[in-house]
Amino acid sequence: NQVVFLICNNLRSVLFPTLARLNHEPLRQAEAIRKATSLMMTVLAYFCVLQAVTAGPLISLIFPERWQGAVGVVGWISLGMLTQPLSILCFSLLMAQAKYRQVVLNAAVQGDLVVACAAIGCLLPQANAESLGAWTALGFLLGGLYSGWQMLAPLGSPLATLARLLAKPLCMAAGCGLCGLLALRCAGQAGRLAQVLVGGLGVTLAYAAAIRLFDMATYRELRSRI
Repeated sequence: NQVVFLICNNLRSVLFPTLARLNHEPLRQAEAIRKATSLMMTVLAYFCVLQAVTAGPLISLIFPERWQGAVGVVGWISLGMLTQPLSILCFSLLMAQAKYRQVVLNAAVQGDLVVACAAIGCLLPQANAESLGAWTALGFLLGGLYSGWQMLAPLGSPLATLARLLAKPLCMAAGCGLCGLLALRCAGQAGRLAQVLVGGLGVTLAYAAAIRLFDMATYRELRSRI
C-alpha cells in the first residue's frame, strides 16, 4: 500500500497546479477531470491488484511465520485502495478552486466512513484481523466513491458519470486479478519467490492485454508517457 500512497502523493502535487490553471475554463477542466479519472483508475488499479494477488507469497518470503495473519489484511486493504484516484482528484480540484470548506468536509466524511466500517468489523461475533481488514477496505472504497460523487456533482448526473468512468477499469482489474490468482495456483508448490514472480507476471500480462484490447485511448496515452 505504500506504493499506492507514494504514487497518490506525487500525482496530487502535479494535479493541483494543472487544475488551478483551468479554473476559468470550466469545460476544459471538466474534460481534464474525466480523462484523469480514467487514466489514474487504470494505472493505480494495476498496482492494487498486483499487491492483493502477491501479498501471500511475498509476506511469506520476507517475514517470519507469525506475520501470516497479515496476508488477508494486506490483500483487502490493497483492494480498498482502488477508489483512491477519486479522492486524489477531488482533493486537487477543491484545492484548485479554493473550496476549503468542502475539502474539510470531504476529509471528515472519508475518515468517518473508515472508522465506522472498522468499528463494524471489530464488533462482529467472530471478528479477526482479516475481517477487520475487509471492513476497513470497504470504508476506503466508500470514501473514494463519495469523493468521486462530490467531484462530479457540478458536472451533472454524477452517479451515471461515475459509474461510466469506473466500470471499465474495475472490470479489467477484476479479470486480471483472477488471471493472477490462476497463475499463482499454477505455480503450485514452487518456492515463494517463484510464486511472487509468476503471480505478478500473470497480473501484468493480463492487464497489458486488457488495456490494449478494451481501452485503446488509455493505452495510447500510457505509451506516449512511458
